[in-house]
Amino acid sequence: MARRRSPWPRGLRIQPENDPLAAFPDDHPAKRVLILRAECQRDCAGLEIPWPGREHEAVDQTWDSQIRGRQCSFSGFIYEFVCFDLIVHGWLKRPAYLTPEELAVLERTPELLGLLEECQAASVAANNTRILELLPMPRAFVVEFEKCVRRRIEEDGLRTA
Repeated sequence: MARRRSPWPRGLRIQPENDPLAAFPDDHPAKRVLILRAECQRDCAGLEIPWPGREHEAVDQTWDSQIRGRQCSFSGFIYEFVCFDLIVHGWLKRPAYLTPEELAVLERTPELLGLLEECQAASVAANNTRILELLPMPRAFVVEFEKCVRRRIEEDGLRTA
């Protein structure tokens, strides 16, 4: 059996259900959010693991979050909010309402950006340059995910309340 050829950039883990969106223009937020999520997962997940022979390369950042009222970490953020199988159902099926996932994006974006700001402040204080270099990736994903939902609201004439 021949292996399916993905329409997405090589090495990115994007669910095949999203393949129709690969035909969108490169600057379309639905296409961009899928690519940004996959790139962020590829480049940011697992960095805290001290792999044998590369223990010195392990990196993470923890902080006492005012938003969550507990200790958080860069790696925890990545696993919780980036490492999931994203299928952009709203753009694939175009229902006449916001999907539960789209509503969650609109509701959670301020919190997620706030957590990333807290991580940045902790990274600056700790002079954690590696995490500071990586922070733009999850930030770009979160911002683009909100743009993706807002674009569908605009294009499909949806109401948010």
